[in-house]
Amino acid sequence: HLVITNVPYKKLNELCDELRDFCGRNYADVKGDLANIFLSRCLDLSMANCGAVQIVMPQNWLFLTSYKQQREHLLKSASWNLLARLGEKGFESAQAAGAFTIILTLTNRQPSSEFKLVGVDVSAPKTAPEKARALLDFELIQVTQSSQLKNPDARVAFAEGKKEVLLAKYA
Repeated sequence: HLVITNVPYKKLNELCDELRDFCGRNYADVKGDLANIFLSRCLDLSMANCGAVQIVMPQNWLFLTSYKQQREHLLKSASWNLLARLGEKGFESAQAAGAFTIILTLTNRQPSSEFKLVGVDVSAPKTAPEKARALLDFELIQVTQSSQLKNPDARVAFAEGKKEVLLAKYA
């Protein structure tokens, strides 16, 4: 099974009452926006231990504190096969203007402790065609998925994680 989608870009407070209530009842641990609920829902729809999800969504949830719980859960319960950071202008659409996006491929399978997250960062090129070429040419980065849990707030980065004290503790 493969679930593929480009999610809607809506904050939960922009939804109608019925949809907001549904999200609260069924995805209470997912805070923030509809994109993250779609990610969880797509994993729910995929077959356990072999189903995969490929999703285009905003990149901010990879580091914002409000998504820490979801990141920790997904880093422990799903195998992150590929993460491509597109950054701004990942698509040639006026509707995508200002969106900083990623393409994420997950398998609905708990990763081993040595499972490698493979990624590519094409956020530097300025146009969608340049980013498309970079996806083919840039070097893939591999990091141990479990090490991402050691990053502050379990932020997902293309580096091995280290347990560090955040500046916010002192300032």
